[in-house]
Amino acid sequence: MTNAIELNHISKSFGEFSLKNVTLAIPAGTICGLVGENGAGKSTLIRILMGALRPDSGTAAALGVDVSAPEFLNAKEDIGVVLDEGCFPETLTAPQVGRVMAATYRRWEQDTFDAYCRRFALPEKTAFKDYSRGMKMKLTIAVALSHQAQLLVLDEATAGLDPIVRDEILELFNEFTRDETHSVLISSHILSDLEKLCDYIAFLHQGRLLFCEEKDALLEQYGIFNDTVEQAEALMPEAIVSMETTPYGGVRALVRRELAPVGFQLEKPTIEDIILALVMKALLLKDWYILRKQLWVWFVLLFIWSVVPTLYLNLMAVVYGAMIPYSVMAYDQRSRWDSFARMLPYSDRTVVLSRYALGWLCIAAGGAVMLTLQSVLSLFFPRFDCPLWLPLTALCVGLVLLDINIPLMLRFGTEKARWITFLMTFLICASVGALSGLVNDAKAVAAAVLSLALPGLLALTIIATAVSIPLSLKFYRENR
Repeated sequence: MTNAIELNHISKSFGEFSLKNVTLAIPAGTICGLVGENGAGKSTLIRILMGALRPDSGTAAALGVDVSAPEFLNAKEDIGVVLDEGCFPETLTAPQVGRVMAATYRRWEQDTFDAYCRRFALPEKTAFKDYSRGMKMKLTIAVALSHQAQLLVLDEATAGLDPIVRDEILELFNEFTRDETHSVLISSHILSDLEKLCDYIAFLHQGRLLFCEEKDALLEQYGIFNDTVEQAEALMPEAIVSMETTPYGGVRALVRRELAPVGFQLEKPTIEDIILALVMKALLLKDWYILRKQLWVWFVLLFIWSVVPTLYLNLMAVVYGAMIPYSVMAYDQRSRWDSFARMLPYSDRTVVLSRYALGWLCIAAGGAVMLTLQSVLSLFFPRFDCPLWLPLTALCVGLVLLDINIPLMLRFGTEKARWITFLMTFLICASVGALSGLVNDAKAVAAAVLSLALPGLLALTIIATAVSIPLSLKFYRENR
């Protein structure tokens, strides 16, 4: 089977944004859905495909013609394009657009265009600037379907359309590909539309193509487990892509079918289930891009703190980790990402859990680095020997601090909550500093007391997390 579209190692940079080594092939006679949040690079990729932008590196071809070749000008006759914003001169009416297009395309079909205008109820005397967004999209689609195109390239083509018209448009695209020489590339944030329509699904995030798979194969690759926690324990950790608790105490997980036990009952997922499971990784990747420039400071501090194995400095390692989500949340509020994220295919639970996941990762990393460094040093210097209760105590305190911080920031905002957070952190560190002095003065007694208190502290940590997550979800939803 020949390919209608071939993108090979496409890269393009605009300031802080860049497409990164995108390779994509779409077989002729198929429909490929391009999924990704606003700003992921979908429109940029489409403009490169149409020769409107020149890539920094890589090659692009449509209908077998390199888009940088002079021959591509003629190939555009066979490509219908619908961009996310109507691009016709604002004073033109629909009949005038038709006459302009008749002079543009050699195989223009005026009767077909007129039929679509009537079908879409487009007014003849209204200027394009006075059209609604939905009407602008209808007119652009009518043009794309009226010159015998072999390939449709559609950027948010169903945006702004009511559900009835949207279904009608999707059926038109479906009819278009019944001729095996016809192909469609459609970007959309409406995943249910793509699931109805597409043969292939491509997921683009922050300029990187995370996957491009046949829709049916993708749906067969995964399954939904929806049962008790006890049943979920039969699954291997590597089989679970994502997992969340249900309101009734059970769990719902996206599972790789090939790694599930034989006979294990799994429900059929939707494309949305699969994309949302990968979105958690996307959110954490976004946080990584924000934090990576400041993390080196943390690791320098971890190394310095490691040379003195006290409760106080072990605590500082995890407290610093617990405070890192504050930096991300403050950035997200300043940049208005929080408002924007509500328009992306992220569930409320996914956004909230990503905050906790970031904190958990940072706390665990801080504790692990400290413990590793101290263990290595103890091989050469016995005074660095660190009892297990010490990092475990610090870990629990850090997790509790995280459980308090996130609801506060979601409830009051980072600017209002930061003083409460800093005061609370100061009090905890001062208290532990005093306790650290006690450890130094009466080491054996303090160690015995703290080791006995550790099970209670672990229980408190679990309870705090169980209360904190639903509370954060409640505050996040109230912020709408």
